[in-house]
Amino acid sequence: MPERKGRSRFLLWVACFAVILVIGWFGLNEMTINKNIEKIEKGEAIVVTLVVGDVQVKKMGLSVWRVVKIEDNLQMGDTIKTGSAAYCELQMIKRGIFRIEGSTELYLATLINKDDKINSRMKLANGGIALMPRKLKEGENFEVETSTAVAAVRGTEFTVNVNENGDTKVAVNEGTVEVKPVIKSLDEAQQKGLCNEKARDILENRIVKPVAVKSGEEIDLRAEKVKDLDDSIGNVIGQVAEKEEGKMITEDTLGKTVIVQEKIGNGNKTVEKQLPESQVIALRIEQDMAPEAVNKVTMTNVENIVSSIIVQQKISEESKEKMDYLNESNIIDKVIDMSMVRFESMPSGASVYMDDIKLGITPISTLVEKGKTVKVRIAMEGYSEDIRDVSIGGSLTVNSVLSQVQTIQTNNTMQTNTNTVKIIPPAVAVEVKKLPGELDWQKPLPLKLESAYKEPADPVIYGGKIFISKNNRLFIVSIEGKLIKTVNVAEEGAKLTRPSVSDDVVYVGSDSGGIYAYTLNGELLWNKDAGSEKYGASPTAMDGIVAIPSIDKGVMVYNKGGGLVTQIESDSVYSAPLVLDKGNTVVFATESGNIVSYDIEKKSQNWSKGYNERFLYPLVGDNEIIAVSRADGKVLAVKPADGSLLWTEVFTEMQKTRINPGFVKGKLILANNETKSVVIVLDAMTGKIVSKTSFDNETITPPFILDKFIYIGTESGKVFSYNVSRQKFEWTYDSSGNSISLVVADRQGIYALSKDGMLRIVK
Repeated sequence: MPERKGRSRFLLWVACFAVILVIGWFGLNEMTINKNIEKIEKGEAIVVTLVVGDVQVKKMGLSVWRVVKIEDNLQMGDTIKTGSAAYCELQMIKRGIFRIEGSTELYLATLINKDDKINSRMKLANGGIALMPRKLKEGENFEVETSTAVAAVRGTEFTVNVNENGDTKVAVNEGTVEVKPVIKSLDEAQQKGLCNEKARDILENRIVKPVAVKSGEEIDLRAEKVKDLDDSIGNVIGQVAEKEEGKMITEDTLGKTVIVQEKIGNGNKTVEKQLPESQVIALRIEQDMAPEAVNKVTMTNVENIVSSIIVQQKISEESKEKMDYLNESNIIDKVIDMSMVRFESMPSGASVYMDDIKLGITPISTLVEKGKTVKVRIAMEGYSEDIRDVSIGGSLTVNSVLSQVQTIQTNNTMQTNTNTVKIIPPAVAVEVKKLPGELDWQKPLPLKLESAYKEPADPVIYGGKIFISKNNRLFIVSIEGKLIKTVNVAEEGAKLTRPSVSDDVVYVGSDSGGIYAYTLNGELLWNKDAGSEKYGASPTAMDGIVAIPSIDKGVMVYNKGGGLVTQIESDSVYSAPLVLDKGNTVVFATESGNIVSYDIEKKSQNWSKGYNERFLYPLVGDNEIIAVSRADGKVLAVKPADGSLLWTEVFTEMQKTRINPGFVKGKLILANNETKSVVIVLDAMTGKIVSKTSFDNETITPPFILDKFIYIGTESGKVFSYNVSRQKFEWTYDSSGNSISLVVADRQGIYALSKDGMLRIVK
């Protein structure tokens, strides 16, 4: 009996211990998951979001390689490599997307978040990588290093490639990248005691100045030329140090001036000049590299030595194509909201398109937002296409069996000879794939917008529906070409604002006073007296709030359910506000010329700046706040932090335009169709003109912006597609005089409304 009791106690103890172990394991596992999510959100871990082919990782401190899977987290110290026919995409959540090409090895040298500021450096051993980091905050760093160069950015779209010789190519599709060579002799000189740390830094700033690679450019930095420069720097530093007392170059050495002789022309005439020793060292290095150019150098104006070893040219189509896969709208905000989707086909090697964007070839795995329905197309030459809508509820695999299309002769004849009778069947009809810019379909639509050029329609497309306000009505049209509903929002005679859609709620204001919230099917959710919205002032909905400007109540802010969040007192506000900082900040402009930033949570003003202009158009921007004056076409860009002026320019072509400004990927879009139709694309950070296009004898619709494309309709019946990154028109569709009233676009296609109905154009 005592033995049985003892056994029972032992079994009970074992069971309790097992329970404790299980609870501890689950607790530890949850802690690990939470810690990984925290690292991801801080930018101290990168998530693998797409994998094609052989992709492997070597974790920090380990010597073995393992296969990379979707949702794997890569951290500082990890190395990733791809096979010859493989590639993958990585994401720094909320901060950027990176595509690693085939035959590439990449080392994540630095991934640090200090005081919510990112310091990141990737080392590219060989192969290629295309990058789109979002614009960085002040004090943040993002660099890609190769054996020969360092490329530093602040938010752009570019590629870096390293060949088997160590040559580095940097191509920029948008923004600016600063590139400088890797010079080892400076560090070696410090280690050998030939110069101290301060002198080393002075020499680097003087000699190794970065070269700016701008949008539409690419450069080649040859390894042999970098080595020549490195050797010359080492030789000259050694010679100068040899002449110094103590055999070391210091900051004092470099600060003193010395007398040098400069040859004039090709003769023997010379002139003596006093120059800083650091400049003389730079000159000696340049002459050491190219002795034959000694007579061509002006000593008081030594050129950047680095630029002399760089080949700079126009960006190639190959480099552009690599960046076409990158899209800022694909940058993930929350990894926890994503599901893994794997695409397989029989036979394998088929191209996979999701929402008309090519992902790669089967088998392929990627992350897709939960709850989303995507259009999937799996295609291979010689086989029928598999097209379907896929709802993402969790991890899943999309399997596709493709049927081979037989090539059959087109004639239907009977051939005979003395022994046999042979019938050749008719050809099988095969659907021909339409190209971008071709008409997909045209349908009648009981919605007339003939007056669109006097009062341009400014539609919104969301959730497969187009929302258009005209006079006192809201029209809801499906992208299949059907009028879903006409909503009489306000009384006859009132004019509605442009709709704004967020979180499946449609908001529209009225110049007779009021804000109205509807479902996507046009059912009224709530309405409030938010003041009169005139002259196109429209609500701005984003991040769970809607901000409504008015001429009599300042700016009213409501939540999604119609609850009042705050009322910001102000004089007349005619321009749509800008919502920043995830819904915590509202920036608005007044008719009297002030731009105001308001903290919603604190219910207090951040800053207010007076610019003595009449602002009627919506504010736009991201890392800059842009306001446009109606009277004279003046454009101002100010800093979100304090409202101080970044730049200002006047564009007389935009005087009294009826078309609101647009914003896409750091570019400001201005348009006018009053007397002469013109579209101007500006760099939002600098105000410099990227492109300017006049439409002779055409009256244009408001440009519709999607990703890096602008779509424009004309009264003569044309639709234009303009690529902002490439700065050119991709195609033009001509409906042969069928006047276009408005144009919108989504992932599936481009939709144009005319007096005769609705057109869908292949995207």
